Amino acid sequence: MSSFESNQNVQNQDDFQKTINQIIRTTSINFAEDKTFTGTIWNDTSFGTWNLKGDSLIITDLANRNKFKVKIITLDFYNLVLEENDGQVIERLYFIKK
Repeated sequence: MSSFESNQNVQNQDDFQKTINQIIRTTSINFAEDKTFTGTIWNDTSFGTWNLKGDSLIITDLANRNKFKVKIITLDFYNLVLEENDGQVIERLYFIKK
């Protein structure tokens, strides 16, 4: 995963890299065939529904009462690459099937 949101102050590059590594190790998202998902990011469990619309993935996060849309860059049997663009920052999220 290459995207994260944090209210922590990163003091130096080593702290930043440790934070990223922790996110990667503790992140898991399962997109089920019945269009539901479950996930864990920083030990925060999330669940909800997903849907495809054009070249986008629409996520309804019921656990956190949030709905968002991300662009699908790559979707095949082994890889899912999503992109969020808030106008100032472009974030790409990479998922690889286990």
